[in-house]
Amino acid sequence: MSANSGHDPRYTPPVTRGRGATDVLHALAAVVGWAAFGFFWYEVFYRTPPAESATGILVVAVLLLVSVSLTAAWIRHNLVLARRYAFRRRWVREVEPDFSRDVLGRPVAGADWETLMSAPEVEIDLDPVSGRKIYRAF
Repeated sequence: MSANSGHDPRYTPPVTRGRGATDVLHALAAVVGWAAFGFFWYEVFYRTPPAESATGILVVAVLLLVSVSLTAAWIRHNLVLARRYAFRRRWVREVEPDFSRDVLGRPVAGADWETLMSAPEVEIDLDPVSGRKIYRAF
């Protein structure tokens, strides 16, 4: 099944291109960051007394356990929600558009919407007396 099934057949996904030098710089920054991380952990473990290293290892292990536990709990929570509300994703709600007022609540007047949508040019004016928005097709 294609990724586009069920959508507008005229839809084409945006074209993406590699950024070249930017991608290389990002990769280099990531490698340098991980190398610095490894170097500092090396310094911590080999320059501290064994008793303090054991405490450090214990702290890191507890933080790792808490981090993995919280991540697993969050994933489980999202899976429960996805199963509970799966029925909501089975259809698209039909909405009848109401063009009688604009987003600010002002009344709208003008030609029928089919005429306006097919017109090459549409003028939108605001009537200062009534506050209505008036659409004119040209």
